[in-house]
Amino acid sequence: MNQGLICGVVRNSTSGAGIGDALVAINHIENSSERGGSLRLFNASEVETRNLFVQTQGDGSFVLNFFWDALDLGHIQSVPPVCHFNIGNPRSGGASGSTTVSYHFARQNRTLTRAISLGSIANGTVPNPGSIPDCAGMAMDVYQLVRGIRLPMMGRTVMGPSAEAFALLGYFRFQI
Repeated sequence: MNQGLICGVVRNSTSGAGIGDALVAINHIENSSERGGSLRLFNASEVETRNLFVQTQGDGSFVLNFFWDALDLGHIQSVPPVCHFNIGNPRSGGASGSTTVSYHFARQNRTLTRAISLGSIANGTVPNPGSIPDCAGMAMDVYQLVRGIRLPMMGRTVMGPSAEAFALLGYFRFQI
């Protein structure tokens, strides 16, 4: 399973104030997959679902964690994944003392960012651009490529990132 993380804030389009208890729901994440054009999504328990949502905090902020199938990796690399959201603005109603809440939904689409998991950098699967030995290794690789030199690999294993190294990230501001 690959991780996805979307965070952001929902604000009132008129006043700019954060909207507490708004509902942020993922309708689907579109890509070029053969499986109906959308990623298979999984909740935090890694159970496949089509119903991923979270309520905003009092200031309108939210964090939505999800997982997606590693088999879709090739598809999201060729076409940036577009997330289709339903943003619900809460409206209280009913007789006095009633706690009935309904939502007025607005659809909004945003493109997610593809990223490499920091865990893959930490365990050495992917080179760390902040590490001097890793930078020296990357510089040597670039030098070899540019000069066409093949140096022997002494005590080093070349390994690309695994499919689980990739994540989908997003930070969005919604105005409703």
